[in-house]
Amino acid sequence: ISLIRVMLISQAINGLILPIVIILMALLRNNKKIMGGERPGLIYNIILILATVFISAAAVITVVVSL
Repeated sequence: ISLIRVMLISQAINGLILPIVIILMALLRNNKKIMGGERPGLIYNIILILATVFISAAAVITVVVSL
């Protein structure tokens, strides 16, 4: 197995894990008990959701291509 393929596979795995991390961080950031009055607004959450969907789609495409 080539090192290039190993790097592609590891980046694909990172891409699959990243949306999970983003979602967990968003849940923490939106928690009133933790953040108090410093919670993000609706626009921030919409942008975060769109970015997470885009990253998830890119990760799935990378996994399919690298197989």
